[in-house]
Amino acid sequence: MMRAAPYSDGLPPADVKAKFRQTLERILSEHKDLGAVLASALAAADQLTQKMQQVRESPLHERVQIYRRDRADDQCRWYAKKAEGNKRAGFWWFFAFVSLQAVAIGCALGRIAYPDYKYWPIQLFVVAAAIIFGWIQVKRFRELSAAYGVTAHEISIAMGELDDVADDEANFARIVSEIERAFSREHTQWVARND
Repeated sequence: MMRAAPYSDGLPPADVKAKFRQTLERILSEHKDLGAVLASALAAADQLTQKMQQVRESPLHERVQIYRRDRADDQCRWYAKKAEGNKRAGFWWFFAFVSLQAVAIGCALGRIAYPDYKYWPIQLFVVAAAIIFGWIQVKRFRELSAAYGVTAHEISIAMGELDDVADDEANFARIVSEIERAFSREHTQWVARND
């Protein structure tokens, strides 16, 4: 829609449509499990919609606004929100881990001070702390917060260049490609982390 690579401005509409369909075919062949997730109504519809074609034919200043509003701003907010959410979650899970360890130490000290009392649940708190520590390791809150934060900043910096596009189609295509590379890089890392 934005006339960025690989669907550059100079390509005839028929070539753009063919290249887009080839891209979709490649994605589906690489990820055959997508068929179970995609709704059948969407599969039956034309993949290159009338709206997509209208936006592609729009003047540059309209495409810049649409891209900023409907793609870049939205994704930048999403990445920033995820960075903050992972940072907050990491803090609270770590706080729970340390708290459980402190309670276990308190129980151990209590057991030393009052050896006749039999019901000191030290093991319960140690096991709970170990489970939370494992959860922190699996979720990688700090790593995700940093990755999402960096991506949000990269997008924000590149979006700043959108103000300077003027009537330069090539510059706009370059900026769109930079922003999309940031999305792609983070998505690739996310897939790798989840595998």
